[in-house]
Amino acid sequence: MGNQQADSTRQGMELVRKYRNLKNEIAQKEDALREIIAQKNDLYERSLAPVQTDRELVRTYAKSDPVLATVAAINDVYGQRINSLLCSLSLLYARADTLKSRIDTAGLSQKEEQYVRLRYIEGMSATDTAQRLGFCERHCRSINHSALSKIAHSG
Repeated sequence: MGNQQADSTRQGMELVRKYRNLKNEIAQKEDALREIIAQKNDLYERSLAPVQTDRELVRTYAKSDPVLATVAAINDVYGQRINSLLCSLSLLYARADTLKSRIDTAGLSQKEEQYVRLRYIEGMSATDTAQRLGFCERHCRSINHSALSKIAHSG
């Protein structure tokens, strides 16, 4: 394989790995977001819900009751953490969409798309990917180089 082809393959591999890493980071942040929301809801249920019959009444009590004021402040901290994660997720979604678009517009054949999805997006080993597609590993290396080269030159 020539240097130029090897560089294209490396660039394409870097792009699909970046995409996979972004997807993993997004999944982790979504899990963290769900956990924080659950914690906030639990705090609310245990602390504020029993006394909240009227939002205005809670605001009045929160000003004079130090326990409710503290719970409200903690609730605000959860809100800030949630907003921070949402902003972070928004940026990650945008980056992932850009890379996904580049992969989608690379003009890959169906078998190249399947290979990239299994090998790089789902993280399957080269051997398992070849077995799943029903090809020998040598043929899959050819599919791999072709697909990664196309991805490197797309966009």
